[in-house]
Amino acid sequence: MFLRISPAESLRRALRRDVTLFGPPANVRERYEARYLPGQALYHASAAPQDHAHVLIDHEHPETPLVLRWPE
Repeated sequence: MFLRISPAESLRRALRRDVTLFGPPANVRERYEARYLPGQALYHASAAPQDHAHVLIDHEHPETPLVLRWPE
C-alpha cells in the first residue's frame, strides 16, 4: 500500500506535528526542505513506489482519502 501526498502537504503536516521534536517552525521547515523532501523525491524517482504498490490511496486530504488502485 502507498499513501500519496504532495511535498507541500507533507511539509504542512510536519509544521503542525514536529515542532515539539525539532523546535520552532523555521527549524522544521529547514530540516524538511534540506533533507526529508529531497530524500522523498529521490526515493520516488528511483523506486517509483506508487507504480509498484498494489493499493494506492491519495491521502492529500485525510478526512476524504481517495482509493486510486485496489487489487481485484
